[in-house]
Amino acid sequence: MTKTTFLKKLSELLSSLSESERAEILKKYEDIIDEEIKSGKKQKEVIQDLGDINLIAKLYVKENKEVNNNEVSNYIEKIINYINSFINKMDEKNTKLILEIIIFSVIGFIILGLIGIPFQIIYAILSAIFYYGINSHFVYHFINSFIILTVLGLYLFTIIWIGLDYIKKVIKYIKTKYEI
Repeated sequence: MTKTTFLKKLSELLSSLSESERAEILKKYEDIIDEEIKSGKKQKEVIQDLGDINLIAKLYVKENKEVNNNEVSNYIEKIINYINSFINKMDEKNTKLILEIIIFSVIGFIILGLIGIPFQIIYAILSAIFYYGINSHFVYHFINSFIILTVLGLYLFTIIWIGLDYIKKVIKYIKTKYEI
Protein backbone atom coordinates (compact mmCIF):
# COMPACT_ATOMS: atom_id res chain seq x y z
CA MET A 1 0.00 0.00 0.00
CA THR A 2 1.29 3.46 -0.87
CA LYS A 3 1.30 6.51 1.39
CA THR A 4 -1.48 8.14 -0.68
CA THR A 5 -3.67 5.03 -0.53
CA PHE A 6 -3.04 4.64 3.21
CA LEU A 7 -4.00 8.25 3.96
CA LYS A 8 -7.06 8.12 1.69
CA LYS A 9 -8.34 4.91 3.29
CA LEU A 10 -7.62 6.26 6.80
CA SER A 11 -9.55 9.41 5.94
CA GLU A 12 -12.54 7.31 4.82
CA LEU A 13 -12.43 5.23 8.01
CA LEU A 14 -12.34 8.40 10.13
CA SER A 15 -15.31 9.99 8.36
CA SER A 16 -17.36 10.06 11.59
CA LEU A 17 -14.89 12.54 13.10
CA SER A 18 -14.94 16.26 12.46
CA GLU A 19 -12.96 17.63 9.52
CA SER A 20 -10.39 19.28 11.80
CA GLU A 21 -9.85 16.12 13.88
CA ARG A 22 -9.49 14.01 10.75
CA ALA A 23 -7.02 16.49 9.19
CA GLU A 24 -4.92 16.50 12.38
CA ILE A 25 -4.72 12.69 12.46
CA LEU A 26 -3.90 12.45 8.75
CA LYS A 27 -1.17 15.07 9.12
CA LYS A 28 0.31 13.12 12.02
CA TYR A 29 0.51 9.90 9.99
CA GLU A 30 1.79 11.71 6.92
CA ASP A 31 4.62 13.20 9.03
CA ILE A 32 5.44 9.78 10.54
CA ILE A 33 5.62 8.17 7.10
CA ASP A 34 7.77 11.00 5.69
CA GLU A 35 10.21 10.87 8.64
CA GLU A 36 10.63 7.10 8.37
CA ILE A 37 11.22 7.34 4.61
CA LYS A 38 13.86 10.03 5.23
CA SER A 39 15.58 7.72 7.71
CA GLY A 40 16.00 5.15 4.95
CA LYS A 41 12.97 2.85 5.16
CA LYS A 42 10.88 1.95 2.12
CA GLN A 43 7.34 3.30 1.88
CA LYS A 44 5.67 -0.14 1.95
CA GLU A 45 7.74 -1.17 4.97
CA VAL A 46 6.79 2.00 6.91
CA ILE A 47 3.09 1.55 6.22
CA GLN A 48 3.31 -2.12 7.15
CA ASP A 49 5.03 -1.19 10.45
CA LEU A 50 2.20 1.20 11.32
CA GLY A 51 -0.12 -1.80 11.72
CA ASP A 52 -3.67 -2.54 10.71
CA ILE A 53 -5.33 0.59 9.34
CA ASN A 54 -8.77 -0.55 10.55
CA LEU A 55 -7.47 -0.89 14.11
CA ILE A 56 -5.87 2.57 13.94
CA ALA A 57 -9.16 4.10 12.81
CA LYS A 58 -11.19 2.25 15.48
CA LEU A 59 -8.93 3.57 18.21
CA TYR A 60 -9.48 7.17 17.14
CA VAL A 61 -13.23 6.75 16.69
CA LYS A 62 -13.53 5.03 20.10
CA GLU A 63 -11.51 7.82 21.73
CA ASN A 64 -13.83 10.39 20.13
CA LYS A 65 -16.94 8.62 21.50
CA GLU A 66 -15.44 8.60 25.00
CA VAL A 67 -14.80 12.34 24.72
CA ASN A 68 -18.42 12.92 23.64
CA ASN A 69 -19.67 10.84 26.60
CA ASN A 70 -17.52 12.98 28.90
CA GLU A 71 -19.05 16.11 27.36
CA VAL A 72 -22.57 14.83 28.15
CA SER A 73 -21.46 14.00 31.69
CA ASN A 74 -19.98 17.50 32.07
CA TYR A 75 -23.22 19.05 30.79
CA ILE A 76 -25.26 17.07 33.33
CA GLU A 77 -22.88 18.18 36.08
CA LYS A 78 -23.31 21.82 34.97
CA ILE A 79 -27.10 21.46 35.23
CA ILE A 80 -26.84 19.92 38.70
CA ASN A 81 -24.45 22.69 39.81
CA TYR A 82 -26.81 25.36 38.43
CA ILE A 83 -29.77 23.89 40.32
CA ASN A 84 -27.68 23.59 43.46
CA SER A 85 -26.51 27.20 43.24
CA PHE A 86 -30.10 28.32 42.62
CA ILE A 87 -31.26 26.47 45.75
CA ASN A 88 -28.34 27.85 47.77
CA LYS A 89 -29.26 31.40 46.76
CA MET A 90 -32.78 30.93 48.08
CA ASP A 91 -33.44 31.89 51.64
CA GLU A 92 -35.01 29.49 54.11
CA LYS A 93 -38.49 31.03 53.76
CA ASN A 94 -38.61 30.54 49.98
CA THR A 95 -37.25 27.01 50.24
CA LYS A 96 -39.94 26.03 52.74
CA LEU A 97 -42.61 27.68 50.59
CA ILE A 98 -41.60 25.77 47.47
CA LEU A 99 -41.33 22.51 49.40
CA GLU A 100 -44.79 22.99 50.91
CA ILE A 101 -46.30 23.76 47.50
CA ILE A 102 -44.76 20.58 46.08
CA ILE A 103 -46.03 18.51 49.03
CA PHE A 104 -49.53 20.00 48.83
CA SER A 105 -49.61 19.33 45.07
CA VAL A 106 -48.61 15.68 45.51
CA ILE A 107 -51.18 15.22 48.28
CA GLY A 108 -53.81 16.88 46.08
CA PHE A 109 -53.14 14.47 43.20
CA ILE A 110 -53.33 11.51 45.58
CA ILE A 111 -56.66 12.73 46.95
CA LEU A 112 -58.06 13.22 43.44
CA GLY A 113 -56.99 9.69 42.53
CA LEU A 114 -58.60 8.24 45.65
CA ILE A 115 -61.84 10.07 44.94
CA GLY A 116 -62.16 8.08 41.70
CA ILE A 117 -62.21 4.68 43.46
CA PRO A 118 -65.84 4.83 44.68
CA PHE A 119 -66.97 5.96 41.23
CA GLN A 120 -65.19 3.01 39.62
CA ILE A 121 -66.87 0.66 42.09
CA ILE A 122 -70.29 2.20 41.39
CA TYR A 123 -69.74 1.85 37.65
CA ALA A 124 -68.65 -1.80 37.98
CA ILE A 125 -71.67 -2.71 40.12
CA LEU A 126 -74.19 -0.95 37.87
CA SER A 127 -72.65 -2.44 34.73
CA ALA A 128 -72.78 -5.95 36.22
CA ILE A 129 -76.42 -5.53 37.32
CA PHE A 130 -77.53 -4.34 33.91
CA TYR A 131 -75.36 -6.85 32.04
CA TYR A 132 -76.95 -9.83 33.75
CA GLY A 133 -80.42 -8.29 33.97
CA ILE A 134 -80.88 -7.31 30.32
CA ASN A 135 -80.95 -9.80 27.47
CA SER A 136 -80.75 -7.27 24.63
CA HIS A 137 -77.23 -6.35 23.61
CA PHE A 138 -78.35 -2.99 22.22
CA VAL A 139 -80.21 -1.99 25.40
CA TYR A 140 -77.25 -3.07 27.55
CA HIS A 141 -74.81 -0.88 25.57
CA PHE A 142 -77.21 2.05 25.66
CA ILE A 143 -77.67 1.79 29.43
CA ASN A 144 -73.95 1.14 29.94
CA SER A 145 -73.10 4.31 27.98
CA PHE A 146 -75.60 6.25 30.09
CA ILE A 147 -74.01 4.87 33.28
CA ILE A 148 -70.52 5.79 32.06
CA LEU A 149 -71.53 9.35 31.23
CA THR A 150 -73.44 9.78 34.51
CA VAL A 151 -70.67 8.38 36.71
CA LEU A 152 -68.00 10.30 34.78
CA GLY A 153 -70.02 13.52 35.10
CA LEU A 154 -70.45 13.02 38.85
CA TYR A 155 -66.74 12.20 39.17
CA LEU A 156 -65.67 15.33 37.28
CA PHE A 157 -68.09 17.48 39.28
CA THR A 158 -66.73 16.03 42.54
CA ILE A 159 -63.10 16.49 41.45
CA ILE A 160 -63.71 20.10 40.48
CA TRP A 161 -65.66 20.85 43.64
CA ILE A 162 -63.21 19.20 46.05
CA GLY A 163 -60.17 20.27 43.99
CA LEU A 164 -61.15 23.94 44.02
CA ASP A 165 -61.93 23.81 47.72
CA TYR A 166 -58.55 22.18 48.38
CA ILE A 167 -56.71 24.76 46.26
CA LYS A 168 -58.47 27.64 48.04
CA LYS A 169 -57.52 26.26 51.46
CA VAL A 170 -53.88 25.67 50.42
CA ILE A 171 -53.59 29.20 49.00
CA LYS A 172 -55.16 30.68 52.15
CA TYR A 173 -52.78 28.64 54.35
CA ILE A 174 -49.69 29.69 52.34
CA LYS A 175 -50.74 33.36 52.21
CA THR A 176 -51.32 33.38 55.96
CA LYS A 177 -48.13 31.54 56.85
CA TYR A 178 -45.79 33.45 54.50
CA GLU A 179 -47.65 36.78 54.58
CA ILE A 180 -47.90 37.00 50.82
